[in-house]
Amino acid sequence: MTILFDSHKIHYTVCGQGPAVVFLHGFLEDLNIWDTITAELKDHCQIICIDLPGHGLSPALKEIHSMERYAQIVHSLLATLNASTALIVGHSMGGYVALALTQQAPEVVCGLLLINTTPDKDNNARKENRNRALRIIKTQAQAFVSMAIENLCDPATSHRYVSEIAALKKRALSCDVKGLEQTIIGLRDRNDRNEILRQFQGRKHLIMGDKDPLISEKKARQINQKTGSSLTLVSGGHMTWLEAPEAIIERVKILLKA
Repeated sequence: MTILFDSHKIHYTVCGQGPAVVFLHGFLEDLNIWDTITAELKDHCQIICIDLPGHGLSPALKEIHSMERYAQIVHSLLATLNASTALIVGHSMGGYVALALTQQAPEVVCGLLLINTTPDKDNNARKENRNRALRIIKTQAQAFVSMAIENLCDPATSHRYVSEIAALKKRALSCDVKGLEQTIIGLRDRNDRNEILRQFQGRKHLIMGDKDPLISEKKARQINQKTGSSLTLVSGGHMTWLEAPEAIIERVKILLKA
């Protein structure tokens, strides 16, 4: 299904009945990453999955893909579906969007499940990595996408997910390079939202991989303590939706009952 947002088509899927749960994917991902998880949850809630612009079947916008703009799209979709409140589940970049939505429209967010993500803005070193990615992707998009995805699983267990990683890379490579550039800029320039997460009074939980190459276990615990969010550490890297989907399924069920 699609909705129009400022004349842009946004692809989404909806299934199940009950309290609304929105699933937001990360950079170079799409709504298909949630298939295993949502199959186990469809009898417990109304599941809403979105292809954020520049990913999956949603074309890129004619502007920078800021986290604020993405959040506006999520808010618009919730209004279209008459969902007054929702539990927002976000992986990596999806977590940034979830926090931007919490800042923009806290009344629609009844809970947050943030997976392999951080409320921090990019530090200078991370911004330089984004700038390097912008230079590389112009001429070596395929190499960039392959490297970016392959490096996110725990190397010790990545052999278990060869077919899933290959499928994800194939879908990511079909995305418009310009759209990916616009998303990288949006990621680079996003705001710090530690205070937004700290002040959020709804249910809030973090799921982090103990071998995540982007967010260390030490950093995960710091976020946990600084923002008052509960924390689950699982075995794996940055791709918990692939490496430990059962942890996400279990936590969504717990948050729905809270």
